Amino acid sequence: MAVSVVNSSSLTQAAQNNLPITYPASISKNNLLIAVVNAPSSNTMVAPTGWNLLATASGSTAFLWYKRATGDEGGSDSWNWTTNSVSCGIIVNLTGNAIGNGVDGTPTSNANGASTNKTAPTITPRYTADMLLNIYTDTSANAITVPGGQSNTGGAQGNTMSIIAGYETLSAVPVAATGTRVATNAGNTANTCFSLCISPAIVAGTLLPAGVFAINDIPKVTKPISGAVAGVIAQNGLIAIAGGTIGVAGGYKIAGTVTSNGAPARKRVFICLRNSPGTVLAETYSDATTGLYTFTGLGAATYDVWAQDPNNVYNNVSAAIIVSVPS
Repeated sequence: MAVSVVNSSSLTQAAQNNLPITYPASISKNNLLIAVVNAPSSNTMVAPTGWNLLATASGSTAFLWYKRATGDEGGSDSWNWTTNSVSCGIIVNLTGNAIGNGVDGTPTSNANGASTNKTAPTITPRYTADMLLNIYTDTSANAITVPGGQSNTGGAQGNTMSIIAGYETLSAVPVAATGTRVATNAGNTANTCFSLCISPAIVAGTLLPAGVFAINDIPKVTKPISGAVAGVIAQNGLIAIAGGTIGVAGGYKIAGTVTSNGAPARKRVFICLRNSPGTVLAETYSDATTGLYTFTGLGAATYDVWAQDPNNVYNNVSAAIIVSVPS
């Protein structure tokens, strides 16, 4: 499933101590909402309920937030600060993204000096089918043009501020740094830009051509493996099952190796309770050099581990009846 931009909503505003951004239309439950707000005269900001801070641009007054939609969004949400300031903001409505905050790795940002170039920094995704989302803000009222090769969500300009988001789907090639993305406008002014990668949702059981993509070397009871990439535990680290909660967060782990054509490979790996493939509890990536992965914070239970080929050449594969062991 590919990540896609549904729509966005943006505005600029004269000096006030808050910015009410109207929600875009057509927000469905579990859509990912990304917001950026920039108020140049204020270095603190309070977000509306339900919004979570992803990043603050160093040396800037721009903030990056996310929210997992409830499906009940309507009207507007207001970001607040203490010192009156001109401001700009945008909410981008996305679908087809992964669980959790949907963001692959840590967003990056640039607080740039006066220039007609609005440079978003490089970022290195972990998954080859990510969407690259860049949000460009400027302290002039000139419309911003996104870089060639990017689509834009539409933006706003006025009140000595401007903002726009540009996006593109990264090619299915070996993972590498994206390089910078440079938007432009006529204002030779200070600007702040964010880069973030949005991962697509995992689709278990997709029927694809047969191949030799496999999870190897996973015993029924795994042994400790050093140097693996830690998994991100969902649901507050607790594994829910009918009748209560199994185990204690942080107490147990599962580790193993992923190969493609017999060679270690960096693939997306996710874990479910045995016989519950529709409930993804955690996900991580195997190491590109060693193929190793690990999930920590699990309960004492039996699981199925799945791996997904990001290039969609081979079927998803699973290793069944894996018993977690003490960390």
